[in-house]
Amino acid sequence: ESLEGEQQSRYLIAAPLLDLRGDLYAMLVVKEMPFFALQTENLQVINLLLGYYTDGLSAKELALPLLARFPSCPENFAVELQRLAHMQQSTGIGSVVVVLEFTQEAISRSVPRQILRMKRLLDEIWHMEPQAGKQVLAILMPLGTTATAEGFLQRLEQWALRKQRSSLMEAGIFPHVYALKKYPPPKLLQRITELQHA
Repeated sequence: ESLEGEQQSRYLIAAPLLDLRGDLYAMLVVKEMPFFALQTENLQVINLLLGYYTDGLSAKELALPLLARFPSCPENFAVELQRLAHMQQSTGIGSVVVVLEFTQEAISRSVPRQILRMKRLLDEIWHMEPQAGKQVLAILMPLGTTATAEGFLQRLEQWALRKQRSSLMEAGIFPHVYALKKYPPPKLLQRITELQHA
């Protein structure tokens, strides 16, 4: 409050910590920093980190409607999806979800379990139980783009050629890529569940 309305300030940066609802938790103020560090890219990174941290304070609560509508969705997946969707809206930095459909043949060869071992540290996974001879695996890739998804699918294709001696399609794996920019959380979860039951 003491900063409000001041024309001059001893601080170089005053950044609010706002959660998903816009509630203010704190302020990050920077009094000194190297001159060359005070640039747009560094300010964007600070904003990104602050937003990601404070979104975590309320994301669990805001994910409750998603979990009520899609009870089979893992809580961590729904919470992270909410955080990343908000980050997309507030900073323009996107994330992507790769959804893999597996045929019964791929399931019988334990292909979904093998792919689960390839999970990156930051990724969140929604591993659905097989239904009607099919299984779906959703991989939420934070701060990723369609290029991130394409790189993952290329690595997966190389893995399939090496381990299964076949292409993804021949191995019974059918990928779908969804950018959070185009698919808000409810629409995305609806699409994933439709793939599982189609």
